[in-house]
Amino acid sequence: MASMIKLAVSFGLVAMLCAGCYPASDANDEAYGGSVDTAAVDTAIVATATQTPYGSYLVDAAGISLYLFKADSRGGKSTCYDRCAEVWPPLLSDGEPEAGGQAKAGLLGTIERRNGSTQVTYNGWPLYYYAPDDEAGDTKGQDVHGFGAEWYLVTPAGSVVHAE
Repeated sequence: MASMIKLAVSFGLVAMLCAGCYPASDANDEAYGGSVDTAAVDTAIVATATQTPYGSYLVDAAGISLYLFKADSRGGKSTCYDRCAEVWPPLLSDGEPEAGGQAKAGLLGTIERRNGSTQVTYNGWPLYYYAPDDEAGDTKGQDVHGFGAEWYLVTPAGSVVHAE
């Protein structure tokens, strides 16, 4: 009996230690660290980058990829707060955003978040970073399911990117 208890305790300890070893079925529901600076900038720049197999997509002034969240509604408010906003930080701006590259100034806009900060939108979609994208050219958040819906890179026309 004692050996069975020891085995059960050992198994329990291994299970607890490995709880973080494997991603959850919806891995993006867990907070990830990353190098994305979530502070608002004076004027957010929305520019473009091009990469196979995605073609052209939106990035910030440093070349960090920007995403839209299908749980949001085009022209509506953000639905990504709390833990979601830790993994998918919003693109914030203290001033009116500006377009660079192939981005279209006429598709840029802003919405007010619950905390009063100003989030940049493109073609009506609130824009977000993905915390695990560490550097320019990273697109780790493309076509990822997290927090109840899909996340996508955004084309210069303001629609979702699908691999070419």
